[in-house]
Amino acid sequence: MSDSQDLQPGHDGENRGPASFGFVVAFTAVAAVAVSLRLYVRLWIVKSPGWDDVAIVVSLILAIASATCYGLAISYGYGRHIRSIPPLHIIEMIKWNVVGVATFYLGLLFSKVSVSLLLLRILGRAGNKYTKGFLWSMSALAGVISVMATGGILGEYGPVWKQWDDPQQVARSGDLAVKIGIVQGVIGALIDFALAVFPLTFLLRSSMPRRRKIIICGLMSCGVLAGVSSIARVVLSALLVSFGDFTYNGVVGWYLAVFEEVICIVVACAPCLTPLARLVVPKRSYGRESEAREMLT
Repeated sequence: MSDSQDLQPGHDGENRGPASFGFVVAFTAVAAVAVSLRLYVRLWIVKSPGWDDVAIVVSLILAIASATCYGLAISYGYGRHIRSIPPLHIIEMIKWNVVGVATFYLGLLFSKVSVSLLLLRILGRAGNKYTKGFLWSMSALAGVISVMATGGILGEYGPVWKQWDDPQQVARSGDLAVKIGIVQGVIGALIDFALAVFPLTFLLRSSMPRRRKIIICGLMSCGVLAGVSSIARVVLSALLVSFGDFTYNGVVGWYLAVFEEVICIVVACAPCLTPLARLVVPKRSYGRESEAREMLT
């Protein structure tokens, strides 16, 4: 087999890219549906939009941007064995993969900010300085770690085409990117767990109707799934470093990353969708219009 044949994209016949991109598109579509329903509720049913809605829209836009970058990386060979990808294609593939990861980090940030703002909205005037301070601190922590992770990975890989001539530098960049992902994932998981448990600290002793407490606590606790997914992504990233062939094996990490991203968006939207129940449940069993408005959060 000649060297020129070895450099033909997909020569070995193995390509995980298309299947993984289909997964990414499908899950991103789920996130888009969740955000669309949320906006419908906030703008046309309860007519009470807020900054938490703006944050989740930004998160969705970044999720779509991340999926687009991932698709471009696949078009240059991501998902194939690295031995079958020409060097020039590898450069473009790394570039778009890195930009996709950076937008992924920022997308997670805005979904967490949206959840924090939503909880602040639920608290309203009933919240004290400690509960509100906790939520603002979670948003600030998510902002700091996401901006640092985004800046770190873009700074380490840019401009990537100047580093690709030095294999050792590329290897060091890859190791640092994994470490950045691990730190971001661990702290992100802790924030997810904190935001999932936080509603229990005030809802259980509040004067809200029991049904509303159960619904909100149940929906917000789904954020634990995002935390678990983040931890799984961290563990997998650490393992994949030892496997090599990152263009082929690294695809697995995108499955967990997209799952985490979509779960964060859906969890942020789910509590806002309860007024839709009056469209499918008889009016007499749902309650008064004012009750529907109370369920907007």
